[in-house]
Amino acid sequence: MLYRLLALLLMLIPLAGCPGGDDDDSAANDDDSADDDDSVDDDDSAATDDDDDSSSVADDDDSAQPDDDDDSSDDDDSAAACTIDDLEFHAEVRAGGVPGTQFTAAQSLTLVGLVSNDCSTNPVTITAISTCLVNGWSLERKNDGQLLSEGFACGDAFTDFVVPAGGRIEDPYEWGMLGAGGWIVEPNFDVQGITASGVLIEVLAP
Repeated sequence: MLYRLLALLLMLIPLAGCPGGDDDDSAANDDDSADDDDSVDDDDSAATDDDDDSSSVADDDDSAQPDDDDDSSDDDDSAAACTIDDLEFHAEVRAGGVPGTQFTAAQSLTLVGLVSNDCSTNPVTITAISTCLVNGWSLERKNDGQLLSEGFACGDAFTDFVVPAGGRIEDPYEWGMLGAGGWIVEPNFDVQGITASGVLIEVLAP
């Protein structure tokens, strides 16, 4: 009787089979299939160009869509265009062509208005309300408040200046010598709606 029960169990085992859809011999869901890893968002799927387990082509590290390598369809690696808000309007002082912040009263100084574009995406065009980029300079000595200024006669015409991507433009002015002391040097850019920064220099007695 025992032998008959064992024989009956051996006959029933092949009938149970493997769970549906989870069989290496099944082409539809098979690790041995050329395009299947038992995952519904198949890492090996060439049809969707998708190997980051996302079912969306737009949200795929390997998507052929441009600028989409951060798993987002609104990719924050897309480069936005630079504008005037990305520019820096500032000043520099030079002696003999060399910029610095400390000079002597015997040196002739050049004041330089600079517009820098640290954004490498594109050049930016700015428009001055005259033919001058810088229409004058203001200097104040810190220890006694002495004020010096110089204005220029500029043409009455709107003028475009192009600041290259990752570059800068400049407008130099030969000031000459300054008396000893600490001086705040500020350029007056003839461009509306911008904020310019000055530079603090120290002039030593000769």
